[in-house]
Amino acid sequence: MIEDILPGFYDELCAAFSDLRRSERLGYSRVLAATEQLVELIPLPYVEISKGARLYRARISALPQSFRHERDISYNPHPELIKRFGRANEPKQSVFYAGTDPAAALFETIDHAPPGETEGPSVRVTVSVWRLRAPLKMGWVPFAEGVLDASIWSDAYRESARKFEEYCRSNYTDRVASLVKEALYYLSTQYAQEAKSEDGYHVTCAYFNSITRARFNAEYTSVDGLLYPSVKSRYQGDNIAFPPTVVDRRLEFVDVMEMLFDPRGRKITSAKVSDYFGTDGSFLFIRPESDFDS
Repeated sequence: MIEDILPGFYDELCAAFSDLRRSERLGYSRVLAATEQLVELIPLPYVEISKGARLYRARISALPQSFRHERDISYNPHPELIKRFGRANEPKQSVFYAGTDPAAALFETIDHAPPGETEGPSVRVTVSVWRLRAPLKMGWVPFAEGVLDASIWSDAYRESARKFEEYCRSNYTDRVASLVKEALYYLSTQYAQEAKSEDGYHVTCAYFNSITRARFNAEYTSVDGLLYPSVKSRYQGDNIAFPPTVVDRRLEFVDVMEMLFDPRGRKITSAKVSDYFGTDGSFLFIRPESDFDS
């Protein structure tokens, strides 16, 4: 047991967890420091996503225009233009956001768009499809039972949770294991609630950066990216956040659809798919639009 080796471990973990909760109103730098301290002490449940799995990413474009190249629908290549915190990104930090379900990706993008991008009767949204070139090790926050049931990867999550329980039993006393789970559930609630302001993203952003910057090499503290529940789709899909380096090495762009979306009626009014893909990553929407009922 870890407490046999480190007698003060429980007290250290208590202090780190308390420090994180106190830091929420003290600015991002304090939150990040407290989160990194906590991540050094607690394990992270993870799942393996198989090669060939498909992910979906949505982006809004101005109505007169269409995206024409892979670089336009991937992560932002100009991080200096990113002004706000997101669920996983700091200002001036590019993060690749995607989802396990195309509808979840669409609604997350529409509902988190900056003011002005979703005004008017129609919004032009491009949903791209990305395929894993190789398996990925993904961290995930421990979801509530109902959320687990809704996920398309619920079986993988449950197996991961079983292994995590075994790890805790083998390495921790009951009181340490209970505190580890309490800390992870606290983090889970941060991802499962709506952020009312940029401050509401500080904990989730700090956690993503703490586990993906490869500062820690242990099995349960280093991952390629993070899975978290899609609040906007009522947990019918999972969101994924990757650093750009993972996208460049492990993902490939395979398909794309452009649609007009009615933000008031919450429905797709028309859509078209690409019939041309260039070897340089370019694409064109040349198939005629077709009307959608929903």
